[in-house]
Amino acid sequence: MKFVNDARKRWEVAVALIILVFCEWFFFRNVIGGDGGALFGDRGDGRLTTLLTEHWWNFFTGKEKFSELAMFYPAEGVMGYTDLLLAYGLLHSLLRLFGFNMFIAFKWTIIISHCVGTLTMYYLLKKKLGIRMQWALFGTLAFSFSDTYARDLCHTQLGAISFLPILLILFICFLENFESRKKRNLYAYACIGWFVLLTYNSWYVAWFTGMFSLVFLIVYVVRLKVGGTAVFPALMEKWKLLGTDIVGWLLFLIVLYLPFIMVYLPVLKASSGYSYASCASLLPELIDIVNVSENNWMLGGILRRLHLSDRGYSHEVVQGFSIILLGLFGGLGIVEVRRGGNRADRKNNRGKFTAQLAGAVCIAILVCVALTIRLGSNGVSLWMLVYYCIPTAKSVRAVARFLLWLSFPMTVVTASMADRAIHWKSRGTEVCVSACAVILVFASNINVVGVSQHWSLSEEMHFITNVAKPPEDAQVFYMIDTARTGDPMHIYQLDAFEIATWFSLKTINGYSGQYPAGWDGILNVCLDGYESSVDQWVSAYGLEHVYAYDRAANIWIPHRAERAISDTEESG
Repeated sequence: MKFVNDARKRWEVAVALIILVFCEWFFFRNVIGGDGGALFGDRGDGRLTTLLTEHWWNFFTGKEKFSELAMFYPAEGVMGYTDLLLAYGLLHSLLRLFGFNMFIAFKWTIIISHCVGTLTMYYLLKKKLGIRMQWALFGTLAFSFSDTYARDLCHTQLGAISFLPILLILFICFLENFESRKKRNLYAYACIGWFVLLTYNSWYVAWFTGMFSLVFLIVYVVRLKVGGTAVFPALMEKWKLLGTDIVGWLLFLIVLYLPFIMVYLPVLKASSGYSYASCASLLPELIDIVNVSENNWMLGGILRRLHLSDRGYSHEVVQGFSIILLGLFGGLGIVEVRRGGNRADRKNNRGKFTAQLAGAVCIAILVCVALTIRLGSNGVSLWMLVYYCIPTAKSVRAVARFLLWLSFPMTVVTASMADRAIHWKSRGTEVCVSACAVILVFASNINVVGVSQHWSLSEEMHFITNVAKPPEDAQVFYMIDTARTGDPMHIYQLDAFEIATWFSLKTINGYSGQYPAGWDGILNVCLDGYESSVDQWVSAYGLEHVYAYDRAANIWIPHRAERAISDTEESG
């Protein structure tokens, strides 16, 4: 019997791996292979995150300081203007060590991170939660290969949601080993460390993790109180047991966050965060819960006929869930919430606890979705409560991205509920039903154009390798364009950042979510007065060995000479 069970387990593992490997290939089919070397995102945000991640390679090799970037030179603390991408940077640097250039290293950093998320999600569902293979596959496919995930890879920092299964695995291990002080502390510190690393990589992902955890705790405590459980006396008992340990955990958390605070505190002092109006402009409407884009294989035709793009809203609101996932979540969730509140089920303590937990997760998901929904064209929403009551909420502008994050708890709880609720007397019937569910959730998430990619390695290498070599004494430069090509402002700025990174220089130009004080006049390279703003910046900081790089003529001009030419043209 043991031999049969072992053979069956090996067969299940093999089948699951084959399916997951195929899904990975299919998900990344438009970026894997090909002569052009497709890259994630575009020459805007995709290139920015590539260059930000390359910073860590430069830091580890001694070329840059921890919080210093090659752009906005010599302004300090500019890393605090955007995500730190440290977790990406560790993997990216390892790939750079093996000889990959920065574009390919970053591309494979995203792919490998996604693969890690897929495998750990399946492990979480199958091993840690004990879910049957078919429903573990259902949950993994619904989470890792969603259409929304494919689209949101235009913002590659959001790929950090693939690190969420590891966080939950560590937390479950903490609970499983609660009675052993040594082991529970080991997993507690690991869990804290992983969450902090998540924060150092992608602020949105970490913030949404904290936000959902807060909502879940409130919902769970309320449900326990309503059910007659004395919550606070139980918490006091745990505090007596864990008091010293909790102090250690808090100190560990504070120590790990000190560098983060040092980077971001000056930025927070200089900025009060995003206005509510800017956040409200990126809130989804109710229909956007199923809005998985017009490129969705299953629903794209219907969504096109609805003309949702005519609303004039940002593409950021297109963050919908699979219709198959939503259907199962809604149907099973209603049953689970009712079970969790059923007093007659108290004899089955484990079943009662599981139902309470799953019901609380379901309600917390619904609450979080409700918070994000736009209630009127004027931007009124329940998110106002979050914005004005939670201090750090002002740092989150693209609120709709919360729906992408919520796909994680939704898939976990749906797979768990389906595993417990859907049983058939005939094993063949059960396999067929679950297989259909897996196939349907996969089909519902197919994006016909693949993951977001709008630039390529060949394009980028053609640009950067044709830039004339900087003069030997050049230390700092800024971008000019005598042809006044009129490219978007951020393209010029990122061209400068890329050239600076490639040639190990510093640039006055830069692009990010925020800008240094006194830098505004440098934003538009083609605007009259741009050179004067650069000159003021150079004089204010006493910069030397400064050059202008003329992108049109592909030449480097000493700053003073360039200013003399510019002054002559203006007077003429």
